[in-house]
Amino acid sequence: MKIASGLFAAAILFSAIVCDVQSGMSRKGVEKSTATPTPTPEPVPTPTPPDDADVIKVDTSVEGPTISIDKETARKTAACGKYERVVVNTYDQKITATGACRQIMVNGRGNEITIEAASAVMLNGSNNTVRYSKFVNGAQPMVTDNGQGNIVENAPAPAQ
Repeated sequence: MKIASGLFAAAILFSAIVCDVQSGMSRKGVEKSTATPTPTPEPVPTPTPPDDADVIKVDTSVEGPTISIDKETARKTAACGKYERVVVNTYDQKITATGACRQIMVNGRGNEITIEAASAVMLNGSNNTVRYSKFVNGAQPMVTDNGQGNIVENAPAPAQ
């Protein structure tokens, strides 16, 4: 029993010495390290408010039905007269949406989509280009890009 207690005491003493050595090493490592500099925040540019001629006023509490554009329907245009949601399920097409749309969701690839205005643009495909010329209630569209190589940009309305 005396041998077991002696071995136990020796193990505790050894653990304390090893921990102290390690903590001393850690202390020295911390003393040598330098503080990470805090990055200087860059000012966020204030967006220029759109011209009144580029604003479409919409009652966003009223929502129309979803408009689907896919290969099977061969539809290339959508008219958002009641704040509709437009879902594009096709690829390599030129599509136009007029009026103020609630959301443009693109699930295809390689599409060129020209819209008058939308509150939100969601891109689940790749290499799509979405151009909008006006702003719903004066706000830029909220863009969610879950794909790759997509472009969403404000551009003048195409010539009639």
